[in-house]
Amino acid sequence: MAELLVWTEEYSVGVAEMDKQHKEFIRLGNNVLEYAKTCTSGTLNAAELLAVINRLGNYALYHLGSEEEYFTKFACEHIDHHLYAHEQFRKTLKDFRVRYADDSEDRCRLAEAIASFCVSWLLTHILSVDKGYTTCFHKNGKY
Repeated sequence: MAELLVWTEEYSVGVAEMDKQHKEFIRLGNNVLEYAKTCTSGTLNAAELLAVINRLGNYALYHLGSEEEYFTKFACEHIDHHLYAHEQFRKTLKDFRVRYADDSEDRCRLAEAIASFCVSWLLTHILSVDKGYTTCFHKNGKY
């Protein structure tokens, strides 16, 4: 079972709004992980699990859109790799949603896989990609 993740200052991008969104993303991912830890096939409430997964997925998409809105607004340079990473995340999330709809999948394990992927992706993405927009955001008055 994946471990719950904890926000530390090393993940800060120096932009309060984005840090707040990143923290919420992690919190929602941890909610799915917590649900998956108590989930077994016999006790599974599929509708409740789907709601928890959808909250995480929808928030993730909202967050990516927020960053992209600022990229456009501030005309940030060198964001092609960043946008590609976001698109790959969206594709993987869509694939997970398709798998969740398949009754042959173990939904408890799938929930854990979804949460682990989302939160691990986010933390890696913050450290390797998101910190790259800090200068552009700061130049445009976004702290």
